Amino acid sequence: MKRADEFRELRNEINKQHPGGLALPSNAAVGSYHDAIERYRDDGDRRALMESLMALGIEADWIRWHVDNRGAMVVSYVSL
Repeated sequence: MKRADEFRELRNEINKQHPGGLALPSNAAVGSYHDAIERYRDDGDRRALMESLMALGIEADWIRWHVDNRGAMVVSYVSL
């Protein structure tokens, strides 16, 4: 749980410095984010997109934004 709390704190700091960006925990997570958005752009499967983004720990408001803006991505950062 401590790692999750540290990640949330870092994500909040990054979002303050770069509003509109997503802080993700690893390079693999950034790749998974891009893959999920591209799949949704191509197939329109909202459920699969939502499940993929939830698994990455992306907050509900961002997930809704992605559902409403098919294929759109935001800048994503890796927390170190």
